[in-house]
Parts: sequence; C-alpha cells; structure tokens
Amino acid sequence: MVPAPSMVAIFAQQATAMIFDEQQLRYCRQVTLVWVVFFILNGTVASLTACCAALEVWSLYNGLIAYGAMGLLFTTEQFYRHWRFRRYAGLPTDTFFKKLFPPQEEPQQREA
Repeated sequence: MVPAPSMVAIFAQQATAMIFDEQQLRYCRQVTLVWVVFFILNGTVASLTACCAALEVWSLYNGLIAYGAMGLLFTTEQFYRHWRFRRYAGLPTDTFFKKLFPPQEEPQQREA
C-alpha cells in the first residue's frame, strides 16, 4: 500500500506544478519527520528555559539560538534538496541553484 503524500509534498507540488516520483515523495516524508523532531526538541528547550533558567538564558535561546538553528536547518535542507534532485520549476532561487548544481542530463532513449 502506497502512503498518501505528506502535506509538504502536496504544498511543494502545488508551488512548483511538478509531479513528484516515489523517491521525492519519500524525501518529503523524511523532511517532514526531521522538522517535527526539530520543533519538538525546540519546544522542549524553550519550555525548559522559560521555567527553569534565568531571563538572560531564555532571551538568548528564544531570541537568537532557536532562530539560528531553524535557519540553519532550512538552508541545509534547501542546498541538499537542490543538490540531490536538481529539478527546477522557475522559483526565484533557481537561478542561483542552477549555477551551483547544474541540472542532470536525462538519459536518452534508444530507438529500436
């Protein structure tokens, strides 16, 4: 039984007007899991700093460290996804990523 596409996959397909293959759908599910784990850990640390740490520690974590970690995860995932799949759909970042990770040539079909 093939699992239903994750919300990430649905949003990505709508934003890019591309049909994803099974490998890309699996990747979207994995990315969704990574973000869920990140937000659970982040929420836990934020809660602990709110109730058990000094105001300075809470401010540093929730005002700088959490956003830095979120930005790092987002940026890392963007670079990895473009390196791995090299599919471009006309998004504003595609010009940059096409230069960094040129699209792979599609294998040519032999005529019988």
